[in-house]
Amino acid sequence: MNTLFSYWKEYAENDWKVARLLFKDGDRKGFAYQACVFHCHQTIEKMMKAILVSKNIMPPKIHDLVSLSTKLGIDIPEEIQICLDHINPHYMRPRYPDLKFAPGFHFTYNKRNTEKILIQAEQILVWLKKQLKKH
Repeated sequence: MNTLFSYWKEYAENDWKVARLLFKDGDRKGFAYQACVFHCHQTIEKMMKAILVSKNIMPPKIHDLVSLSTKLGIDIPEEIQICLDHINPHYMRPRYPDLKFAPGFHFTYNKRNTEKILIQAEQILVWLKKQLKKH
């Protein structure tokens, strides 16, 4: 595989390591949960972009996981699609504090909801890695 693929995959794996570390630190520092969720999103986004590069497709400069998933050219199982739909909004929420005041965007990260996102991200990541092995 080419160097660009290796970079996307490595960055995805690094984001995953950071997400897990932040989750462990969340109880001591509450802000770590929101950062954990952001890195979960980044993990999935970058692994999807690695798959695109592996197919000689230049990844679009977007952050929407649902849109990216449609570009993969792979049938997405329903349980993975549900996880993608759930994680997708968490690119914006942890990054922009003023969104908490926007209608429909209020969300407070805690151990319970962050762990759910972490588990879903892992399910997606495992599935994406299986897709890479098939290619």
